[in-house]
Amino acid sequence: MAPERSKGLIDLRSDIYSFGMLLDEFLKDRLASERISSIIARATQKEPFKRYSSMSDVKVEIDRLYLEFTYNENRYNIGCTR
Repeated sequence: MAPERSKGLIDLRSDIYSFGMLLDEFLKDRLASERISSIIARATQKEPFKRYSSMSDVKVEIDRLYLEFTYNENRYNIGCTR
């Protein structure tokens, strides 16, 4: 739960906090990446104004991460079973 919810303050950034916590739970032991850590850290900032301002902003960062990952996977044949 976003820290500001205990004070009755709720906005879209509360949902971004919750999403960041879910990402942390799902990915923390599966994908160790500085980029993922920075996305989670920004999404879960205690002060709402330090978080992403919208889920669209989060999506942009996740899309960039995906493109980097797939580029590197193809470039180095990571996961290839040849």
